[in-house]
Amino acid sequence: MAQTRFRLSRWLSEFGLSRGYGSDAANTMPEGARVAIIGAGAAGLYAGKTLHDRNVDCTIFEASNRIGGRLGKSTALPHMPVDLGAEWIHGHRTLTYKLAKKAGAEILEDESELALWFDNRLSDERDMPKAFRSLYAKAMKCRGPDKDLTLTEWAVAEGLPEEQMPLLPALANDSGGSADRMSVYAAIREESRSRSGDDDYKVRDWTYFDLVEKLVAAPIADRIETDAPVEKIAYDETGVTLTIAGAEHRFDRAIITSSVNILKSGIIAFEPALPAPKIEAIGKIGMEAGHKMFLAFTADFFGSQEVIGGAIGNLYYDARIGKSSDRPTIGVFTTGERAQAMSDMGREGSIAAVIDDLDRIFGSRASETFTGETIVQDWTTEPYVRGGYSYPTVGMGDARETLAEPVADRLFFAGEAAHSDGESATVHGAMKTGERAALEAIRSFAR
Repeated sequence: MAQTRFRLSRWLSEFGLSRGYGSDAANTMPEGARVAIIGAGAAGLYAGKTLHDRNVDCTIFEASNRIGGRLGKSTALPHMPVDLGAEWIHGHRTLTYKLAKKAGAEILEDESELALWFDNRLSDERDMPKAFRSLYAKAMKCRGPDKDLTLTEWAVAEGLPEEQMPLLPALANDSGGSADRMSVYAAIREESRSRSGDDDYKVRDWTYFDLVEKLVAAPIADRIETDAPVEKIAYDETGVTLTIAGAEHRFDRAIITSSVNILKSGIIAFEPALPAPKIEAIGKIGMEAGHKMFLAFTADFFGSQEVIGGAIGNLYYDARIGKSSDRPTIGVFTTGERAQAMSDMGREGSIAAVIDDLDRIFGSRASETFTGETIVQDWTTEPYVRGGYSYPTVGMGDARETLAEPVADRLFFAGEAAHSDGESATVHGAMKTGERAALEAIRSFAR
């Protein structure tokens, strides 16, 4: 029954409903009650906004020197700002789409054409190799295997020829993992539960970071402390004590939004230790390397397309979509093993490797027109992130639900990895878990 109640409350909060624990429930909280939030990424910021909107005293502790988590913005390219992390609004039914509409921003659908580099030629989507096209179509229609297989295992079972296997990393890229580690069975099941919409959008001349900073973070800026890595979280029936830089800070509740890899790393100690099922769940959720790059050119040899099938980057795309600039700029988005390989190459090595890869595809036009202007964001080396985003592994089961469960009615968990209804690995999914955790924390005072 406890799990049933938990799932019901999560469902209610997902749809902005409540069983009396919204603003009215906040009025039942003890005078002076305080809630700590660990992490100022999308989940932590939205948890803070949810509490702030209900007049609940909260403080957000961010380990790094900036807000945003896996959101980030760079203005290093003189012709346009770029998103270092999340870049697309995935669907018109999402919280982030609604935020952009509320801001009066111009929302543009990304209508880039998919192109495929295979057999030493660049083809459009209709010219995909037959076997890969069949696999791709099934994945896009959420028709996966009927048992728990990795993407590589499923491809073998579907008869994908050996020469087409190098295309699999591109198919696994959106899920955030490697083809031979991610569970395509679980990934497709999760995707089938999504109700966000099928199209991707950008906001004209805004970065995703701008959207979250202006509409979510700005109203609670005075509640955020940066350069404040939490070393220990101690909890008992009387409340929660955070240790930061050797000093103890006392709160009544805590919302934890750290990435899966940070939770796995043990750099935050829990006293007492988290329950064994939660530790096991954290271990089952995958999170691998994440890497982004932007390169400027003097000639537009690329056009408005997305190219998969390269040997280095999993996805090459026209980064000008949604920007007023017409300066040719290619984005490179890579997760999983290839992202780890790019991380291992270092900045200059990864740039050279990408230019060589683009030269193979476009006949030396990349190196001939490359201006040298480049932005590289290696999320794997960010000390308080340590990777891209979560993905389902074989045998993961209901690990996401278990991660999301409160502990002792004192600790509440949020973050994209804790979203189990098809919106993990997204900003809007992370925000919804932040809202859910904040409402659970409020409700816990009434028990």
